Order: sequence, then C-alpha cells, then structure tokens
Amino acid sequence: MCLKHALYGLKQASLAWWQELEEFMLTQGFKQASSGAGVFVYRHKDGKIVIALVYVDDGIFLGHDPKFIDRKKTCCI
Repeated sequence: MCLKHALYGLKQASLAWWQELEEFMLTQGFKQASSGAGVFVYRHKDGKIVIALVYVDDGIFLGHDPKFIDRKKTCCI
C-alpha cells in the first residue's frame, strides 16, 4: 500500500488513512464486520477464518491456523 503524498499534519489525515486502509483490506478479500468499523473478516473457502482488528495505527490478526494468518498478514504488509 503506497500513499501518493504525505498525510500527516492535515485535518483530513485520519480520514484519508482510514479510507486507504479500508479499500486495501477489501481488495485483499476481507469483509468489514457490521459490528465495528475496525473489524475485518476473511473467510477462506476451506473454512479458515482470519479476523483483523484495526485501531488507529495498530492491528491484530486472529485465527486458528498460525501459518494461514501469517500468509494473510504478509499480503497486507
């Protein structure tokens, strides 16, 4: 994910960052949960699930299969 210009210091910086992150997560196959704006869920066809929790500039990836989670995190970095 590359930003085309600096956002820090602008009043709209947080909104622009959030829109960029949201768009990127959706292109990676994650769906945004209706329960919270910072909750993204990826469901693989074989039943594996990865949940990404994002707050400001921190994120946590959760799921049952550590190798699968690492693969999803690698694509998101």
